[in-house]
Amino acid sequence: MNKSIEFSERFLKPADRAKAVCELESLGEDAIPILRTILDGTAKNKFQVSYNKLGMPVECSLVVIQRLGKAAKDLEPFVEQWLERGHPYAQEALHEINT
Repeated sequence: MNKSIEFSERFLKPADRAKAVCELESLGEDAIPILRTILDGTAKNKFQVSYNKLGMPVECSLVVIQRLGKAAKDLEPFVEQWLERGHPYAQEALHEINT
């Protein structure tokens, strides 16, 4: 299974969500392409719905980006897009990227 899909599905399951966030964070820079495909809408479920339209995958991704800080600098444009959309975690993630 594609890692973006795997993590997105885990983000949707309350019992696995926190563990999935920690595991994705532990990948460090290897998490960047996974996060990118979740945030840009490329990662889709079996019904071809982008995970970025399902809420929790975006929230969890932004938490991971916040924890990765400067290592997630390449994702700054995506975080800015979510900030413009008013996502509550985007501001903290953007701050950590630039700290």
